[in-house]
Amino acid sequence: MIDRRSFLSSAAGLGLAPGAGFLGRLADGEAGRMRHALPAGGLPRETLELAKYEATLSACHRLDPLGFPHSWSLVREGFHPVSPQRVAIMPSDICSLGLSRLGSNLVQVGRRIVGVGGTLDKHSGKPAYGDEKLYASLAIMDYLTNYHRASDHLDDWALALCRREALGSTAYWRGFGLVHQFQPMCDPVPVEVTNPPVDWWLFLFPSGIVWEAIYDEPVYCLAAAVFHKPMVGLSLRVWCLISAAFGRLSYPSSPGNGDAARRLANMDRVSAARTFNLAVADIIEAWGPRF
Repeated sequence: MIDRRSFLSSAAGLGLAPGAGFLGRLADGEAGRMRHALPAGGLPRETLELAKYEATLSACHRLDPLGFPHSWSLVREGFHPVSPQRVAIMPSDICSLGLSRLGSNLVQVGRRIVGVGGTLDKHSGKPAYGDEKLYASLAIMDYLTNYHRASDHLDDWALALCRREALGSTAYWRGFGLVHQFQPMCDPVPVEVTNPPVDWWLFLFPSGIVWEAIYDEPVYCLAAAVFHKPMVGLSLRVWCLISAAFGRLSYPSSPGNGDAARRLANMDRVSAARTFNLAVADIIEAWGPRF
């Protein structure tokens, strides 16, 4: 017969006993400091939000649109699908850097983009690419191809992004925008990602950037996704989630009000990743675990 006292004391050490949840995983000293910090109503708001976020992702029937986290500790910390190392804080003077400062290998790519992107936006009638957008696009593509060890894709991805933007700006409203459709669907060469099948990215511009937005407003935050091998259905789910999360962050701002995007862009990497990921979890909760 099981000795209940010895079993429960052993289970508590393994974090299996009743109540051995979030606080049970903390070291004694850390748990003590947290208890002193607790408001009269219970756990701190951030702790409750992270617990709800983890529960939401745990209940998901599918994780492929978010990428499968290489460690569940990322989820516990609030760092999935965007982790701090995939939050890029872009320089405010990106236009003055010049192509040579962005890297000599980008000079020729930039000249080709100017040739393609010098055409007019098919909807607004304005140039699809100004200098600031050009340099930012090159810097973003350089960032992505370096991180994913895909330098051979730099030229093709940059030109594909240019052609996509010439169809109409992906900076839709409230200071948010997308960097997408730069990976060809038919590309037979898989790309190295950390959380297959897709890695999510945030590019933050604390001072804003001209991205030829619909409302002629500055853009502060651009999201990107790099796929191991792009697939239409998966891509649509990813971009729907990203767009809905941006909407969740900006609600109830009116069109043209970029306060939420500006606040996000002026956070540090850790805070920006968590803030965005909590918004993603809110959307998943609203859509249901089979999203």
